[in-house]
Amino acid sequence: MTNLSTSYVQHFSSTVTPLFPVNGSAVSSLGGRNHFDVSIAYDPATGETFAAWLETNDLQTLMGMYGQKFSAAGARLWTDSGSPLIPLSGNAQAYVTVATRDTCALIWWVDLFSGGINNAVRGMKLNSQGQRLWGDSIRTVSSAPNEKLHLATTMDSRGVSKLAWGDR
Repeated sequence: MTNLSTSYVQHFSSTVTPLFPVNGSAVSSLGGRNHFDVSIAYDPATGETFAAWLETNDLQTLMGMYGQKFSAAGARLWTDSGSPLIPLSGNAQAYVTVATRDTCALIWWVDLFSGGINNAVRGMKLNSQGQRLWGDSIRTVSSAPNEKLHLATTMDSRGVSKLAWGDR
């Protein structure tokens, strides 16, 4: 028997009133999987919240990344299971971040390739339906042959993503 984990999101008003259900909204109801290390971003134009998280099988031998959009009331909008952004495989992801701009989500992460330390910083842009806006391509920000550490991202007032990470 395994102990599966899941992630939840919550949104509070300026008066600290919870806007999502009590105890938060689960990112996914997909059984037999772990859903953890969630990152979120709020879109003030729509009141929606975008989330991305790491998804594994029950034994954590396969990893991928999923995404979800929540309504202003906390309802899951990209199916109850979420949207598979990176299919489960032997490679791993880490340091997932999410930003919003013009009703879209920008998701950034580090790909941890199996069997080595040659990691890559990558990203994708999703529209409000969860479809990729840069085609099927995933943008590579850095593929220098080093281990990537501590990815941090932000979005400036003009909608420009800014990323920082360390190489070892």
